[in-house]
Amino acid sequence: MKAEARTPQLLLLAVVIVFGCIRASPPPPATVVLPSDANALDSMYRTHDYFALRERLSNTETNLASTGFYLAAVQQAFNDPLRSNSTIVRALQAMGVSDSLRFELRRMQLSNDLRLYEYDRADSVAAVLLAAPPPSADSATLADIRNTDQLLRALRDVPPQVATITGSSILHADGAGHVLVQIGDSLRHYGFDTGANLSVLMRSEAEALGLQIRPVGLTVGSSTDVSVTADIAVANQLTIGHVAYRNVVFLVMPDRMLTFKDGFQIRGLIGFPVIEAMGEIHFRRDGSMEIPAHASARGMHNLALEELRPLIQVSYGGEELACLLDTGSGQTEFLAPYYVQHRTSFNARGEPDSVKTGGAGGVRTLPVYRLQRVNLEIGDTTVVLHDVPVYTTFLHPPKDEQSCAIGLDVLHSLSEYVLNFHSMTLTLH
Repeated sequence: MKAEARTPQLLLLAVVIVFGCIRASPPPPATVVLPSDANALDSMYRTHDYFALRERLSNTETNLASTGFYLAAVQQAFNDPLRSNSTIVRALQAMGVSDSLRFELRRMQLSNDLRLYEYDRADSVAAVLLAAPPPSADSATLADIRNTDQLLRALRDVPPQVATITGSSILHADGAGHVLVQIGDSLRHYGFDTGANLSVLMRSEAEALGLQIRPVGLTVGSSTDVSVTADIAVANQLTIGHVAYRNVVFLVMPDRMLTFKDGFQIRGLIGFPVIEAMGEIHFRRDGSMEIPAHASARGMHNLALEELRPLIQVSYGGEELACLLDTGSGQTEFLAPYYVQHRTSFNARGEPDSVKTGGAGGVRTLPVYRLQRVNLEIGDTTVVLHDVPVYTTFLHPPKDEQSCAIGLDVLHSLSEYVLNFHSMTLTLH
């Protein structure tokens, strides 16, 4: 058995926010697309392959009653929530939209409003969803929406997050990957995690910063199936380098959920909403980061979002895969959907193994296979990895699981990688 090395970044994966609207479920089958097209579009959407879905839609005649859901999903995935909402409004007005499809369109609208930090408007959409859900809406989906609505009710008076970039910034991370953050008059060192859909603070840290904690009782899970309730706090001012933010929302977790047996603590974490607002970030091997004053125009468009989780287009073994880009994980992993698709091959030639994984909620031992050599193509760059685990069991609900997750082993093997959230591009150097 091989135990996974623990890094501070890896431990951040223990926190998973269970918001139903933040993970849209697959659309209902009630469309009027030709069956072959409907099946293809549905399959791409269900596997979160927005790159293939984008390509397929570019070659499909657009009919908002039939393809509007998928078009809005692609626009959302490539970081254009305003256009996605416009498509949703027009699709809702089209003829032939079933109640179940209307419900899913509004769920996506709710997600877009959260992306735009329009909390009051999102709360109105949540109220519509909960007022008259269709029979196709299962109890878990409705519970997730109610959970999200708890957040929205607590944020109705909070203005949208705003970021102002006054110049280029060079940030220097410490040995744990933490960078200097100013909240109000206080200086702190917090980690970065693009896989976190909200920034996070320990309760004692939020109290020490003098932030007002808003009781919410959000349902929060972990990678070890431990569920707790959490609250929120809003930082009126937050500064990182020459990027000044207003109205930054933090998830406030119980100290015990972010404290480990050896005493190590994750006191604070900067999540995706703050990182995305930087526009473009250059991550360098020496641990430094550069945030240009202006994001450059890039044309690869190989970066997408599964709600607030970044995905990248990867080629491996002749297949195009949509993989989670997880800067909170030290190692690249192939996950259960990939194993299920290639089960016969692994069962015939693979060598079973196991790994220990988890975080603040505890540790689990899970069965895996291992790939001794992996050549990953990302854009025009090939990265060679060794001893890559392939999980045979799902770490998350199947609808939320990607085929693979790209970790820091890929990113740190390069002199620099650049995330550009304006052009939705990952560039490797």
